[in-house]
Formats: sequence, structure tokens, C-alpha cells
Amino acid sequence: MTLPDTIRSGHSLRKLEVVDCQNFSALPEWLGELMSLQELTVHPANLDLLSQSIPYLTSLDTLVVNKCKLIRYRPTPERPVLSFRRSGSNIVELHIKDLELMFGAYYYRHEELHLKYNTGKHFRRWMSSLTNLVKLKLSSAEIGRLPSLTNLVKLELSEMQTHELHLDRLQSLEELQISSSVHLLWPFCICCTEPLRKLKRIVISEFNNQELQISMEGQGSDENLFPNLQDLEICCCSRLRFEPSIPRSDRYILSGREGQPGQNLCPSCHRIMGPSIPTSLSKVEIRLFSRGFSSASWDGLGQFEIGELTIDGCSDKIPFPESIRGWTSFQKLQILNCENITMLPEWLTKITSLRELKVDTYNLLTLPACISQLTGLQTMTLSKCGKTLERKCKSGEDKEKLESLRGLGVDVRIEPKNMVKVRIIHSETTPLLSL
Repeated sequence: MTLPDTIRSGHSLRKLEVVDCQNFSALPEWLGELMSLQELTVHPANLDLLSQSIPYLTSLDTLVVNKCKLIRYRPTPERPVLSFRRSGSNIVELHIKDLELMFGAYYYRHEELHLKYNTGKHFRRWMSSLTNLVKLKLSSAEIGRLPSLTNLVKLELSEMQTHELHLDRLQSLEELQISSSVHLLWPFCICCTEPLRKLKRIVISEFNNQELQISMEGQGSDENLFPNLQDLEICCCSRLRFEPSIPRSDRYILSGREGQPGQNLCPSCHRIMGPSIPTSLSKVEIRLFSRGFSSASWDGLGQFEIGELTIDGCSDKIPFPESIRGWTSFQKLQILNCENITMLPEWLTKITSLRELKVDTYNLLTLPACISQLTGLQTMTLSKCGKTLERKCKSGEDKEKLESLRGLGVDVRIEPKNMVKVRIIHSETTPLLSL
């Protein structure tokens, strides 16, 4: 089953959708005669062949092919799954999803290219024809050195079948995402011939008990490889080791999955890239994992020059890593959504540099006596307070502790559970509503 011939005369047709046609098996070769076609969407389950006339759709800016099984199609360099000999530079959106082939598959979306289970040797030359490619996603692909993609901004790699990744031809790259749920027998290496000065975000996920090497190709030094990196996120990784150094970033995000032990979440490294004396302090966010904050494995955080730390969703009763006690430049601490919290540690007062403290207290019943010794604080917010702690802070035994801080000029705020915050912005033309 294919398209009816009556559509062939639709020279003004701009949009064509083939959706949920179970017996639809092929796109006709005369499809390329629809010169006005701008958007083509095909969602058949039994498509056997993609039309080789697609390259002649020079007005096409959106192509969506979803859930196709080309079980009888064997791509070659001369006869690829898709070709863009004429229209490659005009493509705005190209998206092929859940496409299964016997020997390879190619995926695209909005100046994006997605390859899955690629075993071909010619895709670099084929990919170079997409001159406006800005996003590239590779899944289960054997690739070491990418072709020259001067406009590529975002690169996503998953289930990689190689141990080396060369980024030297991607000088416009701003975001790099790497994930792998299978253990590699050798270290995974990322290298380039010169610093990637536009790279702002790196996401590393699903690396377990793995060594990751990042270095300047042909040099022993890895200094300033990503000089403008803003975010380094390590997600659902366990016992990840950076050799010899971890990239320096403005912000580090360590996140796990619900129930994941926290003691293996913190990556290890010998040093941090960049100058020995950093020009600014880093922020660290630790999100969503099970118990394990008291483990010595969190001592690795001490290598970072950290100014701000946010802990979000830890299940420990005391969700504070003891390694922060030695941070001399530490200024801001937030403990959020840790519903099992029962107390604040006595050693919290040892952090004399601390200026801002926010704690979601939940069922915390009382404040430690040493809280009044946080004399360097400028702001302290106790939010999501239970009725017991709220009462003690207003008229009970904890009131005196907080009053001594207020006497030193500390802005102390108590926010009960379920408190509704309303922000009113005055307008000269709109009257205020009655609350």
C-alpha cells in the first residue's frame, strides 16, 4: 500500500501526513514531484522503503518519520537511508525516530541528526552535506573523530561503542552530553587539539565504575581545556573516576536516582583543571539519592573551591557532609526537600565563612544550642517548619537562640509548612484585587 496517484497532481500541496496506516509499506518515487511540499510526516508501522526522491523536495523544511521498520532495506554509500544532495542546506526540521534497519539507521530533528546502531564507514562524508547541522545525537555508534561540523552547538552520545572521542573540529560546540549504561573495559577518553572555548555545559550520566580521561591531544597538560564551562552535571553515575583531572566549572551538579546510595555518587579525581588559584568560586548541587552522606567518600568535595552548596532530596537524618567543615570560602548552604532531617550538626558553627543558610526543617523539633554562634551569618531561613518548631521559635526555648542572632543583624526568617507566598507588583493602571 502506498499513496494514491491522485496526490501526484497536488503541485500546491504544502503539508502531507500519513499516520496510523498499518498496511502502508512504501513512499512512491514520484514524491519528489511535489515541489511545494514543506512538511512530510509518516508514522506507519510497516514501511519497507523510504523514497529516494526525497532529496528533490527542495521546499521541504520538516520531515518526521516515526516507528518504521525497514527490514528489507540495506543502506550503502550510494543508496543511503536518506540523502540531501539538493535540499540539505534548506532543512529546518528533520526527525526520524524508532527506525529499525538491518544494517543501520539515521535520525534527524530540527537541524539535528540522530544515528542509532550505525556500523557504516562512510557516514562522516554523508553527514558533512548537512551544512546547517546544529544538533547531533549518536546512539550505539562506532565513532572516534567527528567530521568538521562548524555550526554544531549540541552533541549527545549514548551507548558508545568506542573508547575515544575527538572534538577538535567542533569549535562551536556549547553542550556535550555523554551517557553509557554498559561498562567499558578501557578508560573512555575525550580529547581535542585546542580548547573548546564555547563549551558551556557537560552532562555525564550512567557511567558506573568507569575511568574518564579528558586531555589536550598531543600534550601532557589538560589545563584550560574548557575555559568557559558553566555547568558540569554528573547524573546517576557510581564510582566515576576522572584521570588525571576533572573539568573546572562554575557549577557542579551531582544527581542520583531515588534509592541510589549516596556514598558512591561523588566522583574522584587527583586535581581540577585550570589555574591553581581560581578566579571565582564554584557552586555545587547534590540532588535525589538515598542515605550515605556520612560516608568518607564525600571527602572528595574538599578539592573544590566551593562558595555555594545545595543538597536537595537526601534521605539522611543529618543531610550534611562533614567534609564541608574545612571549606574556608564557603558562603551559602541550602538543605532542601530532605524530609527525614532530625537535627542540625553541632559542628555547623565551625564554618565561620558562612553568610547564608536555608533549611527545609520538616519535622525538626528543636535548634541546636550552637546555632546562636553563627555570628557571620547575614541571612538564615528556616522553611517548611512543623508546628512544634514554629512554636518554639516564636515563644519557646528556641526564641532566645534566634534573638541573639537578630541582635547581631542577622535576617532570621521562619516559614511554616504550607505557607502561601503572594508577590504583588504595583501597577499604575491595574487596581489591586481583593484577597
